[in-house]
Amino acid sequence: MRRFLNHYSGFLAVAIEWTGFFLCLALHSPNVHEPASQYGYYSETRAVFGFTFTLASICIIIFAHHLRHYWHHTMIPAILSGIFFSLTGWVPYTPEVKSLIFDFHNFSIISTALFYLILVFALAHQKKDQHIATVSGWASIGLSVAMVANIAARVMGKPILFEQILLLASCQIWIVAVNLYVVKDEPWAKQKIAQTT
Repeated sequence: MRRFLNHYSGFLAVAIEWTGFFLCLALHSPNVHEPASQYGYYSETRAVFGFTFTLASICIIIFAHHLRHYWHHTMIPAILSGIFFSLTGWVPYTPEVKSLIFDFHNFSIISTALFYLILVFALAHQKKDQHIATVSGWASIGLSVAMVANIAARVMGKPILFEQILLLASCQIWIVAVNLYVVKDEPWAKQKIAQTT
């Protein structure tokens, strides 16, 4: 189990997030004019939403622990991002707000995104693996654009659900891509590849 978590925790985090999201969709139809955080507000989905964020946070922290080989400070932004991500799942947002307000829920979301971006940006500038650096470089650009789009949509009172899905997808594409490289870079994986060639 430990080996599975060490090697596949990034994939597991993405699977948990989408499973939780689809479960929330099944329990309550979405209001496209409201953020995804609406599922932390409805009584039918509140627990699913909170547990999804908490479990995904734990998996991402385990995944970041595995990335210390590439940048030895990964745990600091990963733990902080994970804490705020988990809090985002449990602290209800204020519904039907037409602009960005500075409450604890939004503070947690912004903090999550910023610490996550620090992690991705740092891995984009590490020298140990060019593949991870390249993927992280593109991801840091994508995440920055998605973050600005989210904040702009909220400030202008525009529907934000699709911008949030874009931000989440940007994070998840990076996790999956990096997790693939990490697994491929493992000594046991290299040995298996060498045996098959």
